[in-house]
Amino acid sequence: MKRYSRSVAALTAGLGTITLLAIALVFMFQGSSDAVAQQGHEGHEMHEPRTFNELYVCSMHPWEASEGPGPCSICNMALSKVEGHEPGAPLPDVENIFVQKGDFMKLHSQPGEGRVSITQSPLYQPPKEGEMGHDHARHDQSEPTYDELHVCSMHPWEASDGPAECSICGMPLSEVQGHEEGEPLPDASEIWVDKDNPMKLFAQPGEGRIPMTESPYYQPGKKMEEGGGHEGHDHGNDSGMKEKAGAEMEVAAIEDDEATLWTCGMHPEVIEEEPGICPICQMDLTPLKSGTASGGGGAVAVDPATLQSIGVRTAPVERRDLFREVRSDGIVTVAEDQEVRVNTRIDGWIEKLYVNKTGVRVEAGEPLLEIYSPALLTAQEEYLLAVKNQENGRLVEAARRRLELWDITGEQIDAIRRSGEVQRTLTLVAPSGGIVLKKHVVEGSHVNAGGDLFTIAELNPIWIRTDIYEFELPWVSAGDRVTVMNQYDRDASYEGRLDFIYPTLDPKHRTAELRLVLDNPDLRFKPEMFVEVRIYADPARDVVAVPKEAVIRTGERNLVFVETEPGLFEPRQVHLGLETDQHYEITHNLAAGEAVVTSGQFLLDSEAKLQEAIQRRIAARKSANNDEMQGHQH
Repeated sequence: MKRYSRSVAALTAGLGTITLLAIALVFMFQGSSDAVAQQGHEGHEMHEPRTFNELYVCSMHPWEASEGPGPCSICNMALSKVEGHEPGAPLPDVENIFVQKGDFMKLHSQPGEGRVSITQSPLYQPPKEGEMGHDHARHDQSEPTYDELHVCSMHPWEASDGPAECSICGMPLSEVQGHEEGEPLPDASEIWVDKDNPMKLFAQPGEGRIPMTESPYYQPGKKMEEGGGHEGHDHGNDSGMKEKAGAEMEVAAIEDDEATLWTCGMHPEVIEEEPGICPICQMDLTPLKSGTASGGGGAVAVDPATLQSIGVRTAPVERRDLFREVRSDGIVTVAEDQEVRVNTRIDGWIEKLYVNKTGVRVEAGEPLLEIYSPALLTAQEEYLLAVKNQENGRLVEAARRRLELWDITGEQIDAIRRSGEVQRTLTLVAPSGGIVLKKHVVEGSHVNAGGDLFTIAELNPIWIRTDIYEFELPWVSAGDRVTVMNQYDRDASYEGRLDFIYPTLDPKHRTAELRLVLDNPDLRFKPEMFVEVRIYADPARDVVAVPKEAVIRTGERNLVFVETEPGLFEPRQVHLGLETDQHYEITHNLAAGEAVVTSGQFLLDSEAKLQEAIQRRIAARKSANNDEMQGHQH
């Protein structure tokens, strides 16, 4: 310090000489302003921004930079390499560093698809006053420089131009050997320490030296403590600062109910009563914001600035009619009550087939085939014998009845009686009209009693089977109006009705099957055709409803945030009723006219949970203090 006193004295003694020289220089160069400017540029030692061959920066604090891997001196997070950085270029502005949307730890020097400016990253932390490091491209030339640099081995941002004590830990500052005069404070990763003596500091690497950030003494943390920067503390008044800090700690201990709680910006579930580092990510804990607080009953109070920044929007709770149009796909099927199967009740052979093609239409009573059967011949002979004898009318009736049971028509039996001769073959006719969907025999085929011959069905009206999800069941009921569109004529729609809701669910797909009935006079809809179905359910009249985006569905409960006062939001559990594409019906705990949050409610929910955890922590702390006081009294 004596050397500094002598220098000051010499400087004071020579002040007059320096003043005269300055005046002479002004007159010497007043006619050549360009030369003065050039001379000033060459004669003055301008602090050039530092350049980097490989650039590594912090994803949260991008002014923290290094030429190789290392930790951030603020949050201790690993620095990330900036891809595309040109060797020898300085640190760019933060707006010109870009991050990948899906991975905010991947940094780039150029914009590109899927990249945004690092200032738009959720990890980015705007710099606080005094927190900008010397590596930033927009270097403030007013940053202090040091002729002899002394720093703290634990808190290297605590620096002085001569011997002093650290204002944080009280430890004497150590001289950084090899520091160039007039240079600013380097980054902690650019200060080196002796492996065997971490109190010995160097400005350059060397044998037996390690980066200061790897020193066992090094404490990562904020660069500003108690409002000071690199030289923000008056090292000559350390004792006064310590006394002030001690007094503040005493006040905090007395005012236990108002003590500051500390949390982690990346892990808000971490809540501590004292400053320190996060046990998960090793970042410094920060005080909980006072702008957001928990009100009674779990309500969350948010200041207007925060409301605007997180984009909270509200919508009124309304009474309204809810409509829903249930959409699904369906398959056209044959109406079950319009389908018949033709078979024979006797054994025989097909002598002649009148209907020998599928897809043709037949009318009721139209001949289908002629069949030869020995049983039919015997039955005819018995009938003619009974008619010839005419002795017993009951025998005639029994013989006739036998032929009728074998599907021989009354006209054919009368013809046999008139001719008095046995017919070798008899004709089977269609029992009803319709389209022949299937033909199971050909001429000459032998058939057994009960064997199917034809499948005939009417295709007007037609059935449509469709499936809907079980949560849509409350909307539909038998008789609802439906419209159907086929695949090859989507501009035309056809109206029908919902005929039946099947009483079981598909266990695999959790769907219910519906049956629709549709008129089909021109046979436009054909069996097995795919169609699009829309069911128009009856509206739910005058119900309390909110927009769907207002509801937070957790699986166990459904929540909405109600704005009870400007800036005060109350989480409220509600019961959901009917659901449309845009709204939910609310059946419990919400009234028309209230305002619910439709945007930003997830942030409010997180804040409510955080405040709930804080209240539990405070209650536990008070309980522990009360127990301790009672123990001392006993």
